[in-house]
Amino acid sequence: MKKQTIFLVATIVVLLVIVIAGAEIRIKIGDSESNESVITEVRAAVADYYYGFSNFSPTQIADELYGAPLSRVSLDGTTTVWNTEEEVMEMVRGFISNLEEQQWYRSDMPIYEICVLGPKTAFVSGTFIRYREDDSEIGQTGLTYLYQNKSEGWRVTSMIYQSNDIDIRC
Repeated sequence: MKKQTIFLVATIVVLLVIVIAGAEIRIKIGDSESNESVITEVRAAVADYYYGFSNFSPTQIADELYGAPLSRVSLDGTTTVWNTEEEVMEMVRGFISNLEEQQWYRSDMPIYEICVLGPKTAFVSGTFIRYREDDSEIGQTGLTYLYQNKSEGWRVTSMIYQSNDIDIRC
């Protein structure tokens, strides 16, 4: 056998052993420098989102953090879509009002994964935590956001709820 053929066969055997052993093989696709730039922008957008969600008025939240149309997929698979900026604003008003009834003070997603889908889209997945003013926890919820870079900047355009034990990775 030629050296190239032996090398190819050896490579295939090694890969088969890895796959059979249950190892995970990941191939990074795309321009990593471009992805790093998007990750940096999205990381800033996530920080802005949680700061704004905890400090802005409902009108500011709707205007500066969400994009219309906005969708939400619940754990039971129910999808809700707010098509216009006005519908998004009404949803945010009601949502913040409900949170305030629970003595909500702020929210945070301390650990999350960013998955770059393209130069203007990314998933952000993790578990967010809601807190009262005394820093006691109201609850934790698994969530994946779809961020899109629109003319106004990075905005959340979809929220997909998930079980807390689900760990989404790129």
